[in-house]
Amino acid sequence: STSGALMLVGAMVWTIHWILAQRSVSASNPGADQERLSVLRKFLIYGVLLVSAWQIFFALSQLLRNIFLSLFSTPLTDMGQALADTVPALFVYSIAWLYYWRVAYNDNLLTAEDTRCATVRRWYFYLISYGTLSILMFYTADLGRRLWEAATRAGGFGAGAESPLVSDVAWIVVAATFWLSHWLIVQRVTSLSEDEQRSVLRKVYLYFMVFQTLSVTVTSLAFFLNSVLRLILGTSPLGSSGESL
Repeated sequence: STSGALMLVGAMVWTIHWILAQRSVSASNPGADQERLSVLRKFLIYGVLLVSAWQIFFALSQLLRNIFLSLFSTPLTDMGQALADTVPALFVYSIAWLYYWRVAYNDNLLTAEDTRCATVRRWYFYLISYGTLSILMFYTADLGRRLWEAATRAGGFGAGAESPLVSDVAWIVVAATFWLSHWLIVQRVTSLSEDEQRSVLRKVYLYFMVFQTLSVTVTSLAFFLNSVLRLILGTSPLGSSGESL
């Protein structure tokens, strides 16, 4: 009853305000171009897209993980509850994302973006690209670690090892899909626009990703070399821990 009441009231209030907002960008309004270029309008559109995209991302990851577990690992005792926890959110936020993506597309088709509007759009694309690429690299590395441990451990994977592997694969598939779909759009726009090539946000994203990947790589290499040196010097703790070098 609470959800139903909030949904009805929220839908009514949103509908009234959104109709008024859309009326201001209709062809009959002389100031429609100015309204389409409003930074607040862009913040609303891309803010909804950002929130919806992350909700879809996590719901889809959880759904795919549950499906993979049922197919390749221990079947879930209550698959119906697992679907109920993910499918409604996936459905609702997908509708919101698709609708506002269409609104953004129509606005840009009728009125070309200026510098301020382009900055808001870049925030959306680069935040999604950064988050999903970071998640993709993390779970890919985790999957490699688990496979290596299974290959070097006596007895192979061991009991219950399939669940973490399946979970990693689900995260990798969804993160790769989200990152690639957004990054291809960014690269296509960049190839056609000098403003995009010179964008400060693009430089921040690129150099921060370089910094992040280099930092993780150097740190991991340092830990590995530390273990190698301890092994050479005969003070390696690996023998007692049972872990693979």
